[in-house]
Amino acid sequence: MKTIALLLSSLLVAFAFSQANTIDYETVHEKKKEFVNGVIIEKKFINKVGEALDFGELYLRSGKHDYFIKLADSSVKKDELMAILGLKKRFKVAFKEGLWDTDSPNVQSRTGEYVVILEIL
Repeated sequence: MKTIALLLSSLLVAFAFSQANTIDYETVHEKKKEFVNGVIIEKKFINKVGEALDFGELYLRSGKHDYFIKLADSSVKKDELMAILGLKKRFKVAFKEGLWDTDSPNVQSRTGEYVVILEIL
């Protein structure tokens, strides 16, 4: 009898723990916050047809990777990033996974890993 009660209580605890750790699929996943050294670069925006448009987008180049900067979620304004374009700096960032161009799942957007700049150090 004790064995059955112990088994049931263990199953209840495991079930409760698994439910508490489930993540809604629409939630933006924040991978980690960290400090990185990098350079802000600008890349021309290329539409679906392959035309380079007259405006560019900002990326954080760190190591061998270029991370799209989602300015809408960043604490730093575009003007501040443009002022340090091409200069090696240290940043406090959050790496995230989700929509780049919008926060609405009903609007077409590029998706994937991106970075949010929290602070220029």
